[in-house]
Amino acid sequence: MSDTAKHAGFMALLFVIIMLIFNLPLWRDADGATQTLTEAGYQDIEILPNKFMSHCGRIGPFITYFKATTTKGDPVSGKVCHSFFGDSYIRLDKKAKMEQEREREMEDSKQKSPTP
Repeated sequence: MSDTAKHAGFMALLFVIIMLIFNLPLWRDADGATQTLTEAGYQDIEILPNKFMSHCGRIGPFITYFKATTTKGDPVSGKVCHSFFGDSYIRLDKKAKMEQEREREMEDSKQKSPTP
């Protein structure tokens, strides 16, 4: 085996190890996420397993996926991102946001249209 093939194999192995390290459950903060979601008014919170190769931008490494219910009773899903310094924020899934907007538009149109 040539030196180039050995080097490529080592780099591939190193890449896999790094990806596995950053996708371990220890990068999840279920208690902190539950507290953040509760303070924001979400109910029926269910913590989900981490997704492979997920990220939250530059805020920090802790990512916790969830499903919950809003104060209006709408089901939502998303992730809570946490930093090392205690900052956290909620990112709702785009699909959940679109479904909520669609439902609100339907409710608004029903309220505006006269009933025969």
